[in-house]
Amino acid sequence: MTINETDSAKEFLNTLAHEVTHIAMHIGEFYKLDYRSEEIPYLVGNIISEMYDSAKEFLCEHCRQINLYNYGKIKIKMKRGS
Repeated sequence: MTINETDSAKEFLNTLAHEVTHIAMHIGEFYKLDYRSEEIPYLVGNIISEMYDSAKEFLCEHCRQINLYNYGKIKIKMKRGS
């Protein structure tokens, strides 16, 4: 998943939550998870936990500005097989 430059850490968090929800929905659909149960919310939590190390530097406004200056784009990486 790639998230383009955002105007603030708040907008980054909103976009991250939005995109993670899409990921969870696709995984849930593939594995036929029950959307009325706790399976999807737990899946969202697990995805966020796996992405935290990559995303944390964009949740702090100061760190986010430094990274945008250095890289120009926010790239979130998730380890495979986690």
